[in-house]
Amino acid sequence: MKNIAVLMQVAGLILTFSIGWAGLFIGPLLLIAGGVMYRRETKLQALEQNTPDNHQQNNEKAIATNKKPVWPKVLGGIAVVIGLIFSAVFILTADLTKTANEFFQSVKNNDIEKAYTFLSEDFKAQTSKAELMTYLKKTSLDQFVDANWSNRSRNGNRGLLTGSITTESGGVVPVSLSFVKSAEAWKIFAIQMPTSGIKDELVTAVMPSEDELVRLASETMAVFAESVYDSDMSKLYNYTSQLWQKQSSPDKLDEGFSSFYGKNIDLRGLSNMSPQFTKKPQVNSEGVLLVEGQYPTKQINVSFEFKYIFEGIRWKLIGLSVNLN
Repeated sequence: MKNIAVLMQVAGLILTFSIGWAGLFIGPLLLIAGGVMYRRETKLQALEQNTPDNHQQNNEKAIATNKKPVWPKVLGGIAVVIGLIFSAVFILTADLTKTANEFFQSVKNNDIEKAYTFLSEDFKAQTSKAELMTYLKKTSLDQFVDANWSNRSRNGNRGLLTGSITTESGGVVPVSLSFVKSAEAWKIFAIQMPTSGIKDELVTAVMPSEDELVRLASETMAVFAESVYDSDMSKLYNYTSQLWQKQSSPDKLDEGFSSFYGKNIDLRGLSNMSPQFTKKPQVNSEGVLLVEGQYPTKQINVSFEFKYIFEGIRWKLIGLSVNLN
């Protein structure tokens, strides 16, 4: 039984420092429960090992009392902990579900102005109101009736809801919402359709289809080719994610790709070709989509590595490397 008590305490320590707010709530409970169980077993062993002859009868009674089955208490404690876990998750994610439900209700009421207020600044910078409504109509999310959130998680200033939306026609649309905490409230950072599952519990990370990957890589290369031809990375800068734009500038990109300027390099013809992926595209644990490939031509081999994150309703460029061989 002592082993179980120790395991409960170890689990409590791990949970306390590993799963954010829920862990800070659940971990100490397991530590306390494990400590109580360990103390009880230590007391029982002391009674069994140090029983004087003149007090044998009394101690036998004490030992018998302490030897009463503890499994009902342990199971009851586990049930309480499980209940507390579910309660904690629902309490800690209540603001996320409130934001999500109010957003979809505003969409249903065709109140795009109000719906837009539930979005993060990065989302709004990448997606106009017209683009948002087009996306919601295309995915039938504008037909909102009810939401069922099967997975809720929160860690620091990041949050995630995955589940489904029931529509007016009776259809069920799978959806994933990622959130960021702003100064005022939780805001929706991205909306995605999780047809292939979620890679990480706090990162929207649905792998695009093969056609979408080809389109994405071709589009990125076309923007880069135009920027090189113009000897000006402004187009590429405007094409990148808000996250990258906050860390860079057109001048910094010009400096980074200056080796392509003034050498009569014209990559615009690559738009007539399809990229060949040299590694299987993947979404890593941080939600970054990694795409590596090449454009083999008769004159030169153009290899690339593109990185994307999901912002708003689409994948956006967060890093790239292009080499000519």
